[in-house]
Amino acid sequence: MRVALLLANGFEEIEALMPLDLLRRADIHVDTIGIGGTLIEGAHGVKVVADIEDKDADASAYGMVILPGGMPGAKNLDGAAFVDKIISCTFNSGGRLAAICAAPMILGHRGLLDGKRATCFPGFEGELIGASVTDADVVTDGNITTARGMTVALAFAEELVSLIQRDTESLDDFDEELECEFEIVESESYEQPDSCDDGANAAERNEQDYSKYTLPPTDLMRSGRKEDPDAARRETSGKAEEIIKTLERFGVDVTLGKIERGPRITRYSVIPEAGVRASRIDRLADDIALALSAESVRIESPIPGKNAVGIEIPNDNPIPVMMRELLENEEFVGSPSKTAVCIGKDVSGKPIFGDIAKMPHLLIAGASGMGKSVCINSLITSILYKAKPDEVKLIMIDPKRVELSVYRGLPHLLAPIITETEESISALKWAIDEMNRRYDRMESIAVRSIDAYNERVSAEPELGTPMPKIIIFIDELNDLMIQARDTVESLIMYISQKSRAVGIHLVISTQRASVDVITGVVKANIPSRIACKVCSGIDSRTILEHTGAEKLIGKGDMLFAAMASPSAVRVQGAFVSEDDIAHVVDFIKAQAGADVYDASVTESIRNGAIKVAAENSEADGEDDANKTSYANDRKFINAVELAINNGSVATSFLQRKLRIGYGKAANYIDIMEDLGIVGERCGTKPREVLITLEEWQEILKKLTNT
Repeated sequence: MRVALLLANGFEEIEALMPLDLLRRADIHVDTIGIGGTLIEGAHGVKVVADIEDKDADASAYGMVILPGGMPGAKNLDGAAFVDKIISCTFNSGGRLAAICAAPMILGHRGLLDGKRATCFPGFEGELIGASVTDADVVTDGNITTARGMTVALAFAEELVSLIQRDTESLDDFDEELECEFEIVESESYEQPDSCDDGANAAERNEQDYSKYTLPPTDLMRSGRKEDPDAARRETSGKAEEIIKTLERFGVDVTLGKIERGPRITRYSVIPEAGVRASRIDRLADDIALALSAESVRIESPIPGKNAVGIEIPNDNPIPVMMRELLENEEFVGSPSKTAVCIGKDVSGKPIFGDIAKMPHLLIAGASGMGKSVCINSLITSILYKAKPDEVKLIMIDPKRVELSVYRGLPHLLAPIITETEESISALKWAIDEMNRRYDRMESIAVRSIDAYNERVSAEPELGTPMPKIIIFIDELNDLMIQARDTVESLIMYISQKSRAVGIHLVISTQRASVDVITGVVKANIPSRIACKVCSGIDSRTILEHTGAEKLIGKGDMLFAAMASPSAVRVQGAFVSEDDIAHVVDFIKAQAGADVYDASVTESIRNGAIKVAAENSEADGEDDANKTSYANDRKFINAVELAINNGSVATSFLQRKLRIGYGKAANYIDIMEDLGIVGERCGTKPREVLITLEEWQEILKKLTNT
């Protein structure tokens, strides 16, 4: 059963304190809805109007509506009187369709009903939920007492479960065509209706029927061009001869092996003669590139599973790997997995596919403009061609605001595309809560994976409903790590370690291949990785644990290291244009309703973001207080003056001059960076000082006055 909990605007965050696991085990789904100026209609013929503002909301899918017995919005009015002034309604349902919540946790104000019936609802014979909660559980300004919040929420939930379980039979037998009469008091914003709608034509926000959903056809995508086989044959034979001649000039005797031609790269296998070291061929990569006038040459020594060394040369006329070709491939079409994805083609032209559920998390990294966003688009498009909206759900985090905006309004999305850091953190926290809820469901029927759970509940519907897999796309990780590194890192670690069994997966992209972003914790928990072209071998090691990505040629050329794979595979990534994506998204959106997002998830993320912002504000206040305290630290003042006089500063410099330990010296430099006194860290070089002595005196004066 879905239950609508109507709250005054500003108190919707109560949902975060609700013990949702307890409610959902009783098959109760609670949605909090603000009624400060909201039109709520439906709910088997119940309609409530409040005319503070002009906003509309549809709640027709709810089998029970819980109304607050008081409104916290007016401190000088009694709670019941305030409701009486705005809402007046007669219930003819025998009191079984609605209940009145009298708990201070819900009211948040001292104008309580104190266990009495609500005078604003004539003829109401329902029950008071949460009346056992005392007035001491609320502070004077109307906020929830955090120490008692969960206890209060649990008491409310237990009473709600008891009420619904006790009256399940009467609710099931309730006649949906009952009418109710309305009297809107002091309302000019809405017209008084003659009767209630039965809710039959209302939008089903979270329970849309996709039984008639059609997967998009491949003719929405563009086809690619074919390669001229004769021209390709002449090119490969000429380059093979030149490679052998170049190696012979440097005294390296080899035999030409198999030639494998891909869409962008051709790999020439050479077999060293007895006594020839493979490392000698490695050292001649630049000489081979010079002889062939090649953009880049990559040596794979040896080719895994073969007694040969691979010399990879770019083709003169590369052929793009079009997404449509991979989508029509028999291997992809025949895959039963709803999370199967198209990666691209390897150096031999063989299509490469993957399964996000088996990865089970993926990191994509590389320099800007090297194909990361196109790779993410190809992964998302693959899922759209395999899964219905009720089979795979997506959460998209796009701090750059433009990379994933084309997917706005997609029915596969659980919530609107997230662009703010606070909402991103809240979304990851929601994913952890959802992961724990799914483990509870799986434990209740003794299964170990989401596939086993869905198979079981499909055969025995009374056990529950199938759960869709959830994939979280993050593009770009660096923006989140800059603002909340510790929080984001810990959330990613927690999700990636436990979420595979419950069908929640991460796909993370970043253009900064640095240990500050791709930390050891991130790499340890994300086993599958894709490396696009990077600037140096150090960046390649950061992503893949070995060099090679610096030798790529960009534009979708990448190294794909799947989980448990012995080595990375060079792949030319699938290309999908913005027009192709738009055609697919438009086709899917045409089959969906107006409201495609999950309202409860959206609201939970939004409320969580408010809490994250409040926590950050408190932390900033503590940081400011911490900085102010350093204004009275004589050694810190001496450290700043030493740095300014020297023009640069390093930890070892402060240790020697001030005779302090490493920890304090490093802390002093961090505070200097926060105050804008020194610049950012640049490798092992000393920090550059950015201000003069006079500017430091001004900063010190402000800190002292604060």
